[in-house]
Amino acid sequence: MKIEKAVVLAAGRGRRMRELTADLPKPMIEVRGKPVLQHIVEGLRDAGLREFFLIVGYRGDAVQNFFGDGSRYKIAIQYATQVVQDGTGRVLDLARNFIDAAARQEEMTSEQIAAAQKPERAPKIETETSQSNTGWGWRQLLG
Repeated sequence: MKIEKAVVLAAGRGRRMRELTADLPKPMIEVRGKPVLQHIVEGLRDAGLREFFLIVGYRGDAVQNFFGDGSRYKIAIQYATQVVQDGTGRVLDLARNFIDAAARQEEMTSEQIAAAQKPERAPKIETETSQSNTGWGWRQLLG
């Protein structure tokens, strides 16, 4: 089975990074000259994914204005807005139709759908208050 669709959660406000996110949503913070979310979208596109469902929240307009319909990146993007910031698990309900359509299109078994929807553990992201042994915090990475 070839995966061609992705649901990307980009609704975070970034409260612990508030000096960087006062006017900009966390996914749009620049790292190495472009927003973090652009790095993610381009990486997924380069891996063969072509349809994206971006779930936005705080300052979602900045994400939508930047990416538009995705044609500039040779992908298709749909959006949903998480109005109430009530956790990552609940936000997947916003993508249910997108996920279900992909499942019907591929005629996947229920076991395959469950496996595809099971979130992987995200790597721990070090912050200034929880630096790793390398001593690199987010300020050093962005600065």
